[in-house]
Amino acid sequence: MFVKLDRLKQRKKFNPNGVDFLAVPLGQRSKLLCLMKILYDKADRQNPMTINAIIKELNNYGIKAERKSIYTDFDVLRQFGMNIEMIKTKTVSYYLANRIFEVSELELLKNAIQSVDFRTKEKSNNLMNKLFLLATIGQAKIIEETKCSKTSDANNGDRE
Repeated sequence: MFVKLDRLKQRKKFNPNGVDFLAVPLGQRSKLLCLMKILYDKADRQNPMTINAIIKELNNYGIKAERKSIYTDFDVLRQFGMNIEMIKTKTVSYYLANRIFEVSELELLKNAIQSVDFRTKEKSNNLMNKLFLLATIGQAKIIEETKCSKTSDANNGDRE
């Protein structure tokens, strides 16, 4: 029913300046902001990131980073209030634990949007796209794949 998201294009679309900041070299001064964005967009409990993966992502922004500096940056972000958690398995991975919404809450909001009759499909799609921006890329895929309960509720109402 809804258009599949290309996450990076959506982020650019909602950028008020219309600038694709991935194409603009940001430099070392914006390292913390880029690290925060990477954690917010890509690292959740189901999809944690290793330090090497984080360094590669920072390189995509034109930022050089070393393992030790990432740990220091994590400390700064934690002092700022970000809940960066560590998972120890074969490798050590990190993710952002404090999210605005849980996946189940986002699915509930998605179902609510889909069940309301908007005047245009475009308005509905715009609202859905904004909702997906509140999730990581992995979470957005999960939410996008879940089906709306509107059709199943309608079928249950016919049986009564």
